[in-house]
Amino acid sequence: DLVVERGGVLPQQHVQTLTAVVDRIFPSAPDDPGAVDVGAFSYIVEQLRRRDMQGARRILMRGAAQCNRVSVSRHNGVFVKVENAQRDDVLQAMYDGEGSRGAFISREFVQFMVALTLEGMFTHPVYGGNRDGKGWELIGYTGACRAPSLKGPL
Repeated sequence: DLVVERGGVLPQQHVQTLTAVVDRIFPSAPDDPGAVDVGAFSYIVEQLRRRDMQGARRILMRGAAQCNRVSVSRHNGVFVKVENAQRDDVLQAMYDGEGSRGAFISREFVQFMVALTLEGMFTHPVYGGNRDGKGWELIGYTGACRAPSLKGPL
């Protein structure tokens, strides 16, 4: 359901790769939704629209490119074209340091994607993730939660 329009925050090839990363971090199960199902990637995209997240945007774009490089090196196919077990292998290899170059540290990319995915799973739905409170349902959260104000400080 994500459409990246002209001037979108990520190139389409990175959207596909990062969506697949989010799917492997918190995959769906037969009776339970995964991170992609509850809108965690939509949450990430919304966060990347913020001016203060442009450094994060660059990290994710570099990470998506490195996911594909590591995937081709290990499994002869880009990340979105290989099997889930191979995707998991790529993410583990990156967590272990493969794909680090210069200032880009692949472990930090994987850790950042885990953090953003979990935020997207369990954030208040007003921020673009946790669609219909499905992430909360998954963990049994039933407490009342008022929608936060989207206005900045006074």
